[in-house]
Amino acid sequence: MNRTVRKIKNGADHGNSLKDQYKMFKYYKEGMFVEVDSEESSRYRQMCLNNLNESQFRLKRVRLVNYKGFNELSINLDNDVILIAANNGYGKTGILEAIYLSLSWFYRLVYGSNQGWKFGDKYINRRVSNAGMLVNLEVSVGNDKNSSDYQIDIARSLGAFSVKSDYADFKDLAEMYIEFQNSGIVAPMFAYYSVERGKNYPDGGFASVIEGGSSKLLDKLYPDSSLTLSSNIFANFIKWAAEIKIKKSVSSEDEQSEKIKSLKEFIYHISHSDLDEEIKNTLISQKEKEVEIILSSQPADKLTNLDRMEKIVDMIFALGCDFIDDISSIQLKYDEKLDALDLVCIKRDCEISASYLSHGEKSTLSLLFDIALKLIYTCGTEDPFNGHGIVFIDEVELHLHPSWQQSLLSKLKKTFPNVKIIATTHSPNILNTVEEQAIRKIKIKDNRFYIEVPTFSYGAKSSQVQSDIQDVAARPDVEPVQNLTRFREMMKNNQYDTPEAQALLEKILQWGDDHDPDVTKLKIDLELRIKRNAKKVSKEQ
Repeated sequence: MNRTVRKIKNGADHGNSLKDQYKMFKYYKEGMFVEVDSEESSRYRQMCLNNLNESQFRLKRVRLVNYKGFNELSINLDNDVILIAANNGYGKTGILEAIYLSLSWFYRLVYGSNQGWKFGDKYINRRVSNAGMLVNLEVSVGNDKNSSDYQIDIARSLGAFSVKSDYADFKDLAEMYIEFQNSGIVAPMFAYYSVERGKNYPDGGFASVIEGGSSKLLDKLYPDSSLTLSSNIFANFIKWAAEIKIKKSVSSEDEQSEKIKSLKEFIYHISHSDLDEEIKNTLISQKEKEVEIILSSQPADKLTNLDRMEKIVDMIFALGCDFIDDISSIQLKYDEKLDALDLVCIKRDCEISASYLSHGEKSTLSLLFDIALKLIYTCGTEDPFNGHGIVFIDEVELHLHPSWQQSLLSKLKKTFPNVKIIATTHSPNILNTVEEQAIRKIKIKDNRFYIEVPTFSYGAKSSQVQSDIQDVAARPDVEPVQNLTRFREMMKNNQYDTPEAQALLEKILQWGDDHDPDVTKLKIDLELRIKRNAKKVSKEQ
């Protein structure tokens, strides 16, 4: 055993390193650097399994070099919720894509594909004429006390400059998850939600979607559908749910079921007849064999699988009712006018088609249903919403009223407690619902981007968040605000009694008197200043 292997063995035995434990399992199993030893191999395999059962898949850091508009940018991803805040055009969406598409390599390796997403030339920073693009993503698998780090380098060369990708760590990590799939270890769920998620509701209602043909989600939800940037989230889910309900209904009335029912009725009547016992037993035996033949010709899990699928649909619909207070029921119902199934909600005791819900409601349900469905397929139907995953949401506040924005993240975390959220936002009503350590503010200096973590956010006033984090004035630069600012300057210089100041004050009072607290404060300040100046003049006389 050479020095390197001894170091790895020491890390496995004494450092409880998952990475080293898996290496030693492979070495002893395959005879790499050591002689084949099935007992030692089994021992290290069990150590890995014990470690994985107490581990979580976590993102640590992403580093971008010559990626899109970034020369070089490093972002810490340790928090359970990460909000990326910046002005338009600063690359928020590009950061989400870089992380998510890097993870696609791990996920597709786990589920049997040869490779993940490759970054094309459009991802390279065009300000650099002769260089290479690099996306480096670091993850860890472990717990608070102990973890093993893995990383992937995805590179793209431009010009004569050459830079190489490195997938070795992620291949090892994927291989480990594959090894333990039959032992109850599952890879985390990943999902990406673009701003297009709010534009996939058909004008003709959901009945037209349901009639539109078979959904691939029914047969192959994972891994492909989870790793695309598709916008057809809600429509695909509704189509899939309708297929389950239709197939379940048909399966209970199909020809084979009728035959089995008829045979069982025959057996019942024969068993209660006055026929000779020998003849009776012969007939019953024949009919029971016919039942067995029919059952053996069916897929063993046909009915149970459909029952399971229907349970999934009902679980997800119930989740939607819990999430949105005004909705008490969500179900698929037959619409006689449309001659088709439609998704129907009971909202404030009124039954309406889901196609008439607001964009905010549909956007929220779309997000909720898709996360739930992916968790169920990843983790199974037993307690799926406690499953682990990472979701990426571009403009998380999309279509939502400020009151919904303020509760969205807390509701998502309450519903899916083990799902990490990485999102972009322009909303102060989102930013003030998380601790400041969760915010990554993108700033620029000397034409180079960098990350800043604010000093205060959680529970702050929206106006303070706008000012301190988003660099936006509390008031817009409109004429009444300009008048207010100008009059304050004149009052400070004791010019409040000039014709210009009096004209400004009249406009200010017409605009905001009895409505704006700053105008009320201005009047009080003006009154005090007039009194002070009057006393000063009196003393001088």
